[in-house]
Amino acid sequence: MKYRVLLIILIILVILLSGYTLWILSSEKGIALRTNPSENGITVPATPAATSATAQAINVCGGFPNDSTQQVASTGRLFIKLPKSIFPNKTAIKFTTISGTATAGWISNAGPFGESYGATTNCWSYYYEFDGVGEVDLTAPINAAPAAPYTVRFMVGIPVQNTSPTQASPATSAEQAPTTCTDEPNGAPIITSISPSSAKIGETITVRGCNLAGLEGDKNIWLQNSQGIKGILYGTSRSTQDAIIITLSSPLCQTDTSYSGLSCAAWLTLSPGTYTLYTTPWGISSNIAHFTVLP
Repeated sequence: MKYRVLLIILIILVILLSGYTLWILSSEKGIALRTNPSENGITVPATPAATSATAQAINVCGGFPNDSTQQVASTGRLFIKLPKSIFPNKTAIKFTTISGTATAGWISNAGPFGESYGATTNCWSYYYEFDGVGEVDLTAPINAAPAAPYTVRFMVGIPVQNTSPTQASPATSAEQAPTTCTDEPNGAPIITSISPSSAKIGETITVRGCNLAGLEGDKNIWLQNSQGIKGILYGTSRSTQDAIIITLSSPLCQTDTSYSGLSCAAWLTLSPGTYTLYTTPWGISSNIAHFTVLP
């Protein structure tokens, strides 16, 4: 009788211990599911660290920040740079017109698609020209699901005050610009002076500043009238990184055909009056200055 009672007590203890063990295991599994949602088929959003790593990789290549807005002059050209580790498919980038007549088209004279000037073993480089007036979006899928696509909006031909100096539209007058500046790698173009500030057709003008040379050493100036129509003036062989020397001529081609070799489709005839003057090396617009064409 005594042994039977002890056996019953032992069985009860075993049952209780088994139940407790199952409870512990189920609790630990619940904790695991809460701390590792992917084990339960739940997708986890990208962490801030991953986002920072993506942003850092874009920055190292010299690309535009994700979800940023940039300004570019109409007919301005820019290099689009993206890290290959984040964007392995070089053909996946796309431009979409959002408003107005703004468009973006790939330019082949800086190198193959994705391998333009400035491309490296780790970074793609694309050379694009922006035309028209309005907004256009650049999008590219990020190789880190479920991250949202890389998106940058370009304001084409729309002057914006107080913009970043590295991507500013020509919206700041020369009178507000610094009187001195420093040439630096990837530095923004700055016009500090024009001499003379007024001239007749056929006379020579010197535009001084910093970071004025563009692709292949191009040194060009744009003149724009009060109706927003602009024309290009090509710097002479005496021009330098700090001084663009031009001969005021008329008419002026409204587009840069120096690389395409195409005939000019539209011209700007200069008449006496005040014009805005700026330069766009590497597709980055300088501050604007005011220039007067004399009779």
